[in-house]
Amino acid sequence: MRKQQAGIVGGVLAFALVGGLSVPGILHGQGNRSADTAADASLQLARYEGFTEPAKQAVMGAPLDGVLMDLPVVEGQRVAQGDALAVMDDRVQRVAVEIARLESESGAAIDAAQAVLDEATVEWENQVALEQRGSATDRDVRRALAAQKQAEAELLRARENATIAVEQYKLEQAQLDRYTLRAQFPGVVQVIDTAEGSALRLNDPILMLVNTDALRAIINLPESLLRDDRVVVGRTYRLERLDKDHRVIEELHGVLENIDDVIDRGSQTLRFTFTIENPGADGQRMPAGFLFRVASLEAVD
Repeated sequence: MRKQQAGIVGGVLAFALVGGLSVPGILHGQGNRSADTAADASLQLARYEGFTEPAKQAVMGAPLDGVLMDLPVVEGQRVAQGDALAVMDDRVQRVAVEIARLESESGAAIDAAQAVLDEATVEWENQVALEQRGSATDRDVRRALAAQKQAEAELLRARENATIAVEQYKLEQAQLDRYTLRAQFPGVVQVIDTAEGSALRLNDPILMLVNTDALRAIINLPESLLRDDRVVVGRTYRLERLDKDHRVIEELHGVLENIDDVIDRGSQTLRFTFTIENPGADGQRMPAGFLFRVASLEAVD
């Protein structure tokens, strides 16, 4: 019986050697691993799915406490950077700005101070001339000189106040600008959470602004990929857009922008972030939020 078993094992080993397979490969049923590396990687990637989101999105809140006076945009409207999205009740502040403007443009105080200085200078010169003729005392001259110096100081103060008035006008204008909520980037107005006439507190949400000219594609992948030479930040890779049933809709290209430095303890994965360009007119861009997966670790030229 033992001789029979030895014969069978010997035959298997001989078959393995003739067929070009390694003995360990036969004993463990693994075959040639190097030939299946790419296939294994693809199968591994196929297990992981991620989602997309707008490259830029922000909840735009009330810029200050007050009443929402004007909401000049509607949902779905495309806006440019700097466009007004909402205006708080700014009537009192507009009055303050107008007062500051008038004060900044007024030269009356300077003109008055200049007139006083001119008169004081003439008086001082007269007192000097009278003293030379013996008709005025040294005290009269010093008193006239003091009045002239005081007039010079008043003129300097008037000019300083004029400069302050200009800066105050700028400050009031800047304060007025705060009453208007403006788009910080070009995008499309989404969910509007309030209406004109609403009393709002600072940072209460008014609307959401999104920009889908590019999409961020976020996916968690095994941390072992960090040791794969093909994975390089800045390279472009093939991605696959999926439908709700996880079927492939189309192939996309995404640039690997970042790999997080912290491993998720539960899944032993890392967060990978790709950027997908999303050109096209409104209605032709891909909507953010769809599922995707990485099709290959081979970079796209």
